[in-house]
Amino acid sequence: MTIKNYQILEILDALKDYKTIPDLNKAGAVKNLAKRIGEVKDQKTLLKLILKYPPRVRAFAGALLEWARWLEGLDIIKNSLNPLSTFEFGLNNQQLSTIKTGMSTIEHV
Repeated sequence: MTIKNYQILEILDALKDYKTIPDLNKAGAVKNLAKRIGEVKDQKTLLKLILKYPPRVRAFAGALLEWARWLEGLDIIKNSLNPLSTFEFGLNNQQLSTIKTGMSTIEHV
């Protein structure tokens, strides 16, 4: 494990535990996580590690990457998800514009 991997895993673990973090400011957390995931330089390692996480984390990471305009590899994440799956995070499209308008779910990337 390298420092770069550690930073990526830290982001992905925050996405995994997003709904269980007490008193979380969701809007602030989404902006922070999107910024941090968008700043990752090693795209190959990021994609490799994203694919090791559960589907809801992969979908959330994909939505954040799309919001951060980092489109490289989104098709890999999308293809790893069941197209019929939806994931509830309690967000609206002002908090994360890459989710469906008026919904608080992230459907596959």
